[in-house]
Amino acid sequence: MKNIVVIGVPRTEGLIRSFTENYLYKLFNLSDVLLIPLPESLCKDLVSRSLSEESYDPMISLRYLNASLERIWRPVLQMIMRFGRESFLWSRGLYCYLKDDFIKTLEERAVSLGYLLFKANVYGKIDVDEWIFLFRGSEEKFDWRAYIDDLRESFEKMIIVSDSYRDLYEMKTSLSDYDLCVLSEFYPNPLEALDVLINIFRTSDKNIIRNMILWAVDYLNRIKTSYSFDDLYEYYKRSFEYKSFIKRLGLEIFEVSCENLVGS
Repeated sequence: MKNIVVIGVPRTEGLIRSFTENYLYKLFNLSDVLLIPLPESLCKDLVSRSLSEESYDPMISLRYLNASLERIWRPVLQMIMRFGRESFLWSRGLYCYLKDDFIKTLEERAVSLGYLLFKANVYGKIDVDEWIFLFRGSEEKFDWRAYIDDLRESFEKMIIVSDSYRDLYEMKTSLSDYDLCVLSEFYPNPLEALDVLINIFRTSDKNIIRNMILWAVDYLNRIKTSYSFDDLYEYYKRSFEYKSFIKRLGLEIFEVSCENLVGS
């Protein structure tokens, strides 16, 4: 195993729970620092409260996450408090690398997406330029190479956990001498695929973007009716049509299992 390991965990309730139960403790022992995709101040708040012997309260996390993300990441959030009480964190490094305004950005986009979805569903109208405007530059490009170089001054072995397809793609194209594995086949959902097409690939073909928007509309409608994010993820994972489409666009599906790299 190389000194830098990137682990992709699709953002679903079941996979985050599996990651927590089967990998989290082991990853602490395999690394000098573990990086997790949660807001920095949230993790500091949890560790501070754990030292006061407080139990996990979802209301703490809801200051930094929306209800869906809190539910998905709750097993990890609870484990962070447990580690803090056991002083386990102090022998290892734990970094939560998302900015504290992460959820504000998500919520602002959600409002705009709701409006565009309404137009698509009620009036059958899709203005490609409106979708491009919403997604273009919607997330500041993260300089993973500089970030890792800074960490190397303090840590030799580091493990980076990501639930974002865009982050995985950017790390693969910017880092060198690292291992990458996934907990389960990791493909971009339609919103992530649209983001990458617009901001990373800089796709100018509006017909391609329109077709991706149609998948995004389908995805947003299914969010409202799906029992869980596990069900939603499995639906597109089983969709030969969708996966064939994103492969034709050059969107890689990550498949190297973490069982082969760090065990389970």
